[in-house]
Amino acid sequence: MLNRRQEERLNKMATLVQTGFASGSPVIFDNDNLAGNLLLVLVYVEKQIADPVFTCEDDLGNTYIGLGIRISDDGNSYGELFYSIGIAAGTNAIRAHVLDGTTELTGIRVMCHEFSAVNSFSDNNFASGTGLSQNSGTVSAPADAFLFGYQFSNLTRGQTAIFTGTDWTEALLFGSPGPNGFTQYRNVTAAGDYASVTTSTVGKGGSCHWVEEVVVFV
Repeated sequence: MLNRRQEERLNKMATLVQTGFASGSPVIFDNDNLAGNLLLVLVYVEKQIADPVFTCEDDLGNTYIGLGIRISDDGNSYGELFYSIGIAAGTNAIRAHVLDGTTELTGIRVMCHEFSAVNSFSDNNFASGTGLSQNSGTVSAPADAFLFGYQFSNLTRGQTAIFTGTDWTEALLFGSPGPNGFTQYRNVTAAGDYASVTTSTVGKGGSCHWVEEVVVFV
């Protein structure tokens, strides 16, 4: 039997409710969203873009906050993570758009996640680089924080698998025939410095040009 402190800590833990993915837009969730929950949307495209603009909206009128456009170190893939806290309830479809100036681009991939409620955004960090180990760099998280991390890379470089970091749980992996994006999450009970880390494999002669980001909610 759990004691009161253990029960309180368990109740604070964010849990994954559902995910959705589309090559293109919209993403339609299988089940209605629940009031007050958290939505996280990763929008990704493999292109060279002169003037990138990313947007996100949904049928319920939720407000999305973007954390900034991230670019792989070889300049061939772009992505942005959006979040919405305290969402409305109901049947929902999420629409994302990527523009080069005023020209809307095709070939985007949209990864959507609904988690149980959090109170607020706290911190984030990100990095880009080349290699089979990916690390976002650290963030300072308080006790009982919820962390979300992602990695995306350039599929044309032959990435064949992506693996979670220690104590992280896979949320969604996308890309075919090989993965070019991955999301993961964890709840932490102790205050400290944390990073989103992943590892990957690539085909013979391939390389991995990646972006990794970690986000903290409390």
